[in-house]
Amino acid sequence: AAALLGRPYAISGRVVRGRQLGRELGFRTLNLRFGHPRPAAHGIFVVRVTGLGPTPLPGVASLGVRPTIEDAGRVLLETHCLQWPEDLGLEGAYGRCVRVELLHKLHAERRYASLEALQAGIAQDRDDALAWWARQVCARACEAGRPCMAGEGRAALSRGEAEPARGRPEGLSRLAKARARFHARRRNGQKRQAMPASARQAVRSRTSGLSAAGPSRVVMGRPAPTTQ
Repeated sequence: AAALLGRPYAISGRVVRGRQLGRELGFRTLNLRFGHPRPAAHGIFVVRVTGLGPTPLPGVASLGVRPTIEDAGRVLLETHCLQWPEDLGLEGAYGRCVRVELLHKLHAERRYASLEALQAGIAQDRDDALAWWARQVCARACEAGRPCMAGEGRAALSRGEAEPARGRPEGLSRLAKARARFHARRRNGQKRQAMPASARQAVRSRTSGLSAAGPSRVVMGRPAPTTQ
């Protein structure tokens, strides 16, 4: 979706009240109902949330049907912010219109055997999201031509600097990458590469037996004799 849109796939909506199970597990979430039964993406994602404060917030989100919790098939976007604005408190996000950008997919939805296993899985997803954001901070440092110091990524997150690096988007399909290379060559004015000499010689050897009297018919890759 991101390759086709040219930007991260995003979902906007108002935060609604849920079962508050995430709060019981120690990971309170922002719940957004998804009206379409088949979203363009599904799974567990590293995300960026806007609409809760002056700056975007890093987070990790689940977009799908929550197979461990229910079997109703209802699509829900649940987002756990890695940083929570203190001025919002526990109830301040309800009713706010937020935008959640899906930046990087961690894995597909999983069905856990128990709530304890679910809690451990969410904790691992949070840690993986924190590591991803830390790598983005280091990548931005490299883009600026300076080394990334130890612990710089986590420190930047604690300051609210949730901004991914300006590199090649992650997760592009092979077709999207080929299309991007094609348009890059067009922008740079590059022509199609010439046929290698070995390939040209092979073509000559295949066509050397053609009659000079006139055009020949080619059947199954072999020249057929011409009629006089």
